[in-house]
Amino acid sequence: KGKSLSEERSVTAEVLTLTAFTAPSKMVYGEVAVGEVSGNLVMPLRNTGNNPQTKVRLSGTDFLCNNGRASAGLLRYGFTADTPYEKRTALTALPGLEDLILNPQKRFSALIQQFIYWQVLAPEGVGDNCKNRVFITASP
Repeated sequence: KGKSLSEERSVTAEVLTLTAFTAPSKMVYGEVAVGEVSGNLVMPLRNTGNNPQTKVRLSGTDFLCNNGRASAGLLRYGFTADTPYEKRTALTALPGLEDLILNPQKRFSALIQQFIYWQVLAPEGVGDNCKNRVFITASP
């Protein structure tokens, strides 16, 4: 019996190094009053590849709302839940990329899960269902 078309075209490749991250596909802050800061939203970030990392890059898009647009920088992150909003790092809009140092005591391997705590400030003049995207990429 002959080989199938997919068997004839298959190629075997050995992957020596793989960088891959897993994180929630959605972060929902719920209702946030104008001028107020949301509660913490915890994002577990895990390296599921075999290439240890010491830093990643976080970037994102501006918020698109049913009633206007808001800066990506209103979304801020830190490594502890008790860090005040004002002292957290503002998300940079594309194409600006900023390195985020992960767990300085250890290389970020598949055995380590890093928690990133997010908060957002609800600005005046926009609102009613806002969405944006956050991008996580390996940093050289």
